[in-house]
Amino acid sequence: MKKISVHPLFLLLLAALMFMGRWALLCSSVLAVAIHELCHYLAARIKGYRLIKLTLMPYGAIMYAEERIVSDDEILISAAGPMSNLFICVFVIALWWLFPALYSYTIDFFYANFAIGAFNLLPAYPLDGSKIILSMVKNRKKAMNILKIIGIAISFVFLALFVISTFFAVNYTYMIAGVLLFVGSVGEKNKERYIHICNQISYLKDFNHPLEKKYIVINHTVPIRRIIKMLKPYCIYKIEVVNEAMNTLFFIGEQQLEDIMLKNKPNTPIGKAIEYSKAD
Repeated sequence: MKKISVHPLFLLLLAALMFMGRWALLCSSVLAVAIHELCHYLAARIKGYRLIKLTLMPYGAIMYAEERIVSDDEILISAAGPMSNLFICVFVIALWWLFPALYSYTIDFFYANFAIGAFNLLPAYPLDGSKIILSMVKNRKKAMNILKIIGIAISFVFLALFVISTFFAVNYTYMIAGVLLFVGSVGEKNKERYIHICNQISYLKDFNHPLEKKYIVINHTVPIRRIIKMLKPYCIYKIEVVNEAMNTLFFIGEQQLEDIMLKNKPNTPIGKAIEYSKAD
């Protein structure tokens, strides 16, 4: 692991818990998130992936790997975090049955793990539940747009529950969950979005089946998003970028195209994107 960072939303959650004076829940939440991410990390390592960056979020984290994560592995890695939290909930319940006196000391830890585990299994972007779904569908871009809409809708449900709770016993957890999910659904960076969308193109080809080599000639003014739509997972591509006079400007392969997509906006002309990449 080369870099671990903390997202401002995670700091917002900690500040909110401190403001409410929920110190036991604060410590339990930090520990639950740490366990959640450790299991994500261990699952990725077991599957042979080298992680280069991890950004802690209130609902988990965003992980960046040096290799493209294939669908079957992505299911296991995404599920490892929330399932670890739910397993701890079962373990804590077993402890209560054996040692009832531990209940008052572990109830916050139980709630923290249950909330993070169950919350992450919701089919809403960018939670782990959405990543599991994305790893199983063919059209990831369309599926992610739907999951983002679901995420926004669920965030409004949480905010509505918070408003209702103000008439009885105020529950700030609903407000925090609603705000964090809404921001996560609509405010992710373009680069983070493309880490998911690029999997639609399947750079890790299945060499157990015949693959077709394709040679594409494309004008340097064509935007990246149009190139994405052309690519198929059962083909291997080499792309020649030309100018208006059909003079060759660049040759790029799939790996270079992947790097370009992760560093540029979808509407960026491929010629400019390559120049930016060379400048870096």
